[in-house]
Amino acid sequence: MKRFLIIAFIISFSFTSYSQDFKLRIDVKRLQEIKDTSFLPPVLSMQMLKQLPALDWREDEFYEVFPKNDSILALRNGFFDVYLWQDSGWHNLSASKYFGYNYGAFKWIDQNKIYSLGGYGLYHMHSQLLCFNLQDDSWEMVIIENMPFNYHGLIQGTVGDTIFQLFGVYVNEATSVFLEQEYNGYYSSLSEKKWHKLQIHWKDKPDLIQRLINTEFTNYSTMLGLYDGFYGIFIFDKIERKIYFFTSSILIQTEKSPFTYAFQKQIVFQTREAAKLIYFDIEEGIAEDYLVATVSFSPKSNLYIYLIPLGLIILILVFIYLYIYHYKKNNHLEDDSLLTIIKQLKASKSSTLSVNELDIILQIDQMNDDVRRVKRSKIIKDVNYFWKQQYGKDLLVRKRNEQDRRYFVYTINV
Repeated sequence: MKRFLIIAFIISFSFTSYSQDFKLRIDVKRLQEIKDTSFLPPVLSMQMLKQLPALDWREDEFYEVFPKNDSILALRNGFFDVYLWQDSGWHNLSASKYFGYNYGAFKWIDQNKIYSLGGYGLYHMHSQLLCFNLQDDSWEMVIIENMPFNYHGLIQGTVGDTIFQLFGVYVNEATSVFLEQEYNGYYSSLSEKKWHKLQIHWKDKPDLIQRLINTEFTNYSTMLGLYDGFYGIFIFDKIERKIYFFTSSILIQTEKSPFTYAFQKQIVFQTREAAKLIYFDIEEGIAEDYLVATVSFSPKSNLYIYLIPLGLIILILVFIYLYIYHYKKNNHLEDDSLLTIIKQLKASKSSTLSVNELDIILQIDQMNDDVRRVKRSKIIKDVNYFWKQQYGKDLLVRKRNEQDRRYFVYTINV
């Protein structure tokens, strides 16, 4: 009898472990259940965690806490909040008031940017990529071509510049309450920005996979969940491209742990009844007996990953060339289009423009909302950069509409 893959998705969120020392996923509404705090690093305390905001109407309030340079950051599940620990308290760096769009998103840090991939919101799954710049404290959407609609991977992670999603589900509750399973997955590089299909070769397709927690390490991506009714941990070896499934009676006791703490190659849980700490070493689950599948990226992707050192050398050489021969050139838009926009702004009859009026001048009013928002932000930055170089101030200044403070207007600061 043909076996089917039925995937049930339980909303959680993911965290990565690259150069950072640790990653903590914790439900701050269950802090009282944590009896042994010896796993916490010296820079983090229960008193700090108790100060994280929690809404009364939510049953749980998960955060992802990790160090960034000399600071501590905390990201709230389902919100765009980015909290920084400073002066004995948490301060939200994000001005966004939206929430409910990225439940279960996979988040990671690359230099001074936080990335958020996919999640659940507005009655559907998605694979959209958002980026928070820690230098200007703002979220922006990263447009990736060939996006699989209504799809969210169950194991997500990164390999160098490449992001990937393994198996998963398609969900659009606006049209259907049924899940559609994905047997394989997708990948894209942040430089190319184009989704490609990858292949997963199962030894035996499971009847049931249920995701609980997705955790990311340098060489491994892991997922706690059910496989054919057995609770355990999936381990994706990024180097060997193999998926393992390891189960044990000890892991079963950690299913309802109020936290998941990852450091080096270990994950720390709390048992359900005795509230004892369990330390699981990822490499304990790497064995041929536990192998359930292998993963194939395209030859182009494999070549890209193996040629990363060469690519870095080429990038350095290109940077040196641009620095020497184009040092005096402005990298921002200073062509006829930019000068035309500035001329139209100066000639405007009104010194205050609505967003729609500004979009017409910028010639982006015919684009869709997401692309228009990204384009508007980029052009405004270029216009203000050029104007500030000449006159020492921004040409376009955004402020609240005094008549309706839900909206913004732009003042032309000639």
